Amino acid sequence: MVQAVFDHPRRLATHAYFDAFRRMVALASFGSWLACTACAGAPSSASTSFLSESGRLSVELLDDVYSRGEHVIELCVLDRSDGLQVEHLEIELVPFMPAMGHGSSGVSPSQPRSGGCYAFEGVVLSMPGTWELRMSVEGKDADFVAPEVFVQ
Repeated sequence: MVQAVFDHPRRLATHAYFDAFRRMVALASFGSWLACTACAGAPSSASTSFLSESGRLSVELLDDVYSRGEHVIELCVLDRSDGLQVEHLEIELVPFMPAMGHGSSGVSPSQPRSGGCYAFEGVVLSMPGTWELRMSVEGKDADFVAPEVFVQ
């Protein structure tokens, strides 16, 4: 019976058309799903400024694109009450991946740069996905901030 379907030229053409249409719909559906999942997990690259837990500080990450590997994380800290950059802070950064329940590279102390900016060297983001850069801030007041970054 299966052979009979392919013996008739018109049935063969209809079968080939249907098969091509089915594949096209499947490919389009997969493409739409892939596009939605790719952008759902990644924060917007415009979101580089984050509030501290108390709301007194604003932390601006100077990079917004991260890939797997070792990084120098640079950021600037602003006082939200007057908009000025905050100097003389001691900041410790611990990268943490919530989806996996672990961090990497241990605690990184800050290295002060000019004008309220700080750098953390040797920060390892070992896997693709969403990471929290958990930072404890010590200075005039203690604070905490944990901006999320997406590693490609």
